[in-house]
Amino acid sequence: QDQADARIWHWRELLRLPAFWSIGFIFGAMTCVFAAVMLHLFGHLLDIGLTTTQAAQVLSAAALFSALGKPVIGWLSDFLGARVSIWLALACQAAALLLFTQATSFYLSVGAAAVYGFGYSGMSPLRTFAISTSVSSSSFATANGVLRWVELPFILAASPLAGYIYDATGSYNVAFYI
Repeated sequence: QDQADARIWHWRELLRLPAFWSIGFIFGAMTCVFAAVMLHLFGHLLDIGLTTTQAAQVLSAAALFSALGKPVIGWLSDFLGARVSIWLALACQAAALLLFTQATSFYLSVGAAAVYGFGYSGMSPLRTFAISTSVSSSSFATANGVLRWVELPFILAASPLAGYIYDATGSYNVAFYI
């Protein structure tokens, strides 16, 4: 273990790292989107006319593509780097949310779920990769824990905001656009 990797970072030092805040905001936003989408997607799918069975199948497709995408995202981050892979994952999530707002059928919803699942598949490994390259492995657990506090406001706000938007507009589309 080299000297840089053995450094122990105090949590206050982590808060002064721009990379730490970038990781917190990017992955806080991704977690926020995941929390809101997973809580409200089933209702959205019912609203567009899918049956409960079809809506469950769409959610299963998202989970399947999330599982299948993890090794692909891992390979991409090794090949293209974490930064490009993170942006690719974010772009997939954004595209999927736009697709969900336009989907009016089961098959379009499954397609959106596949893109969403692939985009989401990168969240856990890319977050881990970003933390491990920004701080020493000796401080990984501390950084991971402190980052949860940075991400918490995003997570707490997402689902209630999506629910409020639905109550106010009768649709989840505006929430998905946000």
